[in-house]
Amino acid sequence: MRFLVAACVLSFFACGTPEFRIGDPYFDAGQMEEDAGVDAGTGGGAATGGGTATGGGTATGGGTATGGGTATGGGTATGGGAATGGGAAPGGGSATGGGSATGGGAAPGGGAATGGGAATGGGAATGGGTATGGGTATGGGTATGGGTATGGGGGTCTGCLSSGACITTSSNTFCGIGGVNCATCTTPDTCSATGTCAIDPASSWRVHVSRLVLEDEWDDNSLPDPFIQLWCPSTATSVTSTQPTVSNTTVATWTTSNCVVTAAQLFSSGFDFAVMEEDFAFNDTIQGRTRVTVQPTHLRNGSFVGSSANIVSITFTFTKQ
Repeated sequence: MRFLVAACVLSFFACGTPEFRIGDPYFDAGQMEEDAGVDAGTGGGAATGGGTATGGGTATGGGTATGGGTATGGGTATGGGAATGGGAAPGGGSATGGGSATGGGAAPGGGAATGGGAATGGGAATGGGTATGGGTATGGGTATGGGTATGGGGGTCTGCLSSGACITTSSNTFCGIGGVNCATCTTPDTCSATGTCAIDPASSWRVHVSRLVLEDEWDDNSLPDPFIQLWCPSTATSVTSTQPTVSNTTVATWTTSNCVVTAAQLFSSGFDFAVMEEDFAFNDTIQGRTRVTVQPTHLRNGSFVGSSANIVSITFTFTKQ
């Protein structure tokens, strides 16, 4: 007999914290330079191009620097910070392009970084996090494209990503682990422990022959009277279910059976069937006991159609219980 059988990656964006080496210019004690009454430097500071420098700071291009900071292009730097392009960097931070950085953070492109974080493209990062494209990251997390990440040191998402957000509780709606994009599982699949949509091996399924088409040569004087025998699973030693006789027809249909097995049994050993023909003296065998091995696609489709030398077509139907 021959059967015819129908048969998510997170990208990590690592924003390295730039290493700023701020030179410590040597200024003679009490020295102050003033150019055309515009630049002003006090306490050993040096200021050029309209800048203001106090406490040993260096300011150029209109910047303001105090406490040893360095400011260029209108930036403001305090406590040893370095600011360029209008940025503001207190507490040793480094800020460019209007960014704001405190506590040693680095923030180019308008970002805001505190506690050593790194933020670009308007992102906000605290506690060592990394944020790009407007994202927000705290506790070492990594967020891109407007996403939010917390407590995920190094940016690792243990669940799946949905619109940039890490979903840590798997469900049929948000299925996935290890930072892949979330998948939505549709019936009969469910979200497995491995974070993939799959048929639950423990799920129960009712199997029956829903349609049988035969030639008309099994009875001399009338059309055949077929009935179905099922062994569920195939390792059963006796008939599990008998689908009743349909008299005088070459096209028989049934709606149910008593054959109920688990998906694991169907995938491992399958089930057996036989097609018999009822007669007065003794029953004829149209198709002897035959094994059917089931694939996940068959359960998802709900049925499959087979044929043999003795059967024009036979349709097996699977119904999840």
